[in-house]
Amino acid sequence: MTAEPAAFSEIKGVGAAKLGQLHAIAELALRFFASQMAREDVMANPQVT
Repeated sequence: MTAEPAAFSEIKGVGAAKLGQLHAIAELALRFFASQMAREDVMANPQVT
């Protein structure tokens, strides 16, 4: 996530803990899709991307 923490602090209910959760889920998603693309033949199966 590239947004500044100050941008999220303007949203009610989004503090440091919630921002940490958002960063964690973004990282998990990146790792999941990177590993999926490493296992699949991307050129033969465009649905992987």
